[in-house]
Amino acid sequence: MNLQNIPLQNIVCDPNQPRREPNTLADEELFLSMKQRGQLVPVIVVPCDSGYMLIDGERRYRVAKKLEFPTIRAIILDEQPNEDELLAVQLSINSHRSDINPVDKMHAYRKLMKLKQFSAAELATFLGISKASVTRCLSLEKLSPNIQRLVADGEISSSNAYALARIEGESTDHLVQSLVSGSLKRDQLEQLAGRKNAARPLDGSRLVCQLPAGMVSLQTSEPLSLDGILTMCSQLIKAIRKAKREGYDVKTLAQMFKEQQARETASASQGFDPPGGRARLSATGHLS
Repeated sequence: MNLQNIPLQNIVCDPNQPRREPNTLADEELFLSMKQRGQLVPVIVVPCDSGYMLIDGERRYRVAKKLEFPTIRAIILDEQPNEDELLAVQLSINSHRSDINPVDKMHAYRKLMKLKQFSAAELATFLGISKASVTRCLSLEKLSPNIQRLVADGEISSSNAYALARIEGESTDHLVQSLVSGSLKRDQLEQLAGRKNAARPLDGSRLVCQLPAGMVSLQTSEPLSLDGILTMCSQLIKAIRKAKREGYDVKTLAQMFKEQQARETASASQGFDPPGGRARLSATGHLS
């Protein structure tokens, strides 16, 4: 391994580079930095038939071409690794940087697991990262291609993408529009994901209503009916109006619901059912 200045024309990009989607803002910042200060960090290359192939530093290489640098400073590895070793090196480099998007990383993880016949735990050990990081990244496979595209484009953050992936068993498309528009916040989505991982109600016992101002979730211990929904909404409106008359704020209203649930739980434990049966009503939007 040695450090040299290599003519740009002698370098080719690796077609199997894990990073697929460009980061336009990061590229602009790198362009300005290299224009003002030159190349501060060398790229990594290996010998190939046509000269040298990039292992790390494709953005620096492209910016150098754009700035018409005649050469680029590069660390030259002694020999070209095989496919799985090369992918492992690229992933090891990119796992500790933010310029590879989560979807590209997910595909690269899955490819390396297939090449090496690794489990998620074995891949984590091989790359020197936590198993939780690998598991979280692979969970994005559960998302639809359209949502994966939004994640790759940066319109949905990686943390929100992981929360969406935890909401199993139903389409999450109805949540995406709220995320992109900003009407659904990260903590609200995390709450939904947490509820989804709890004991699930029977089919038909939960309704999610996407409204212009936010999202309302209705849940009961029995299958929902239109009459039941009307009853719960009437109870909610009645409680809100009472809180408004008495000058309460939203936090006090939430505490009222919490205390009501505690009373109903206590009644149920003594063999009494609350009028109308037990129901859990939660909301995200103006009520959260």
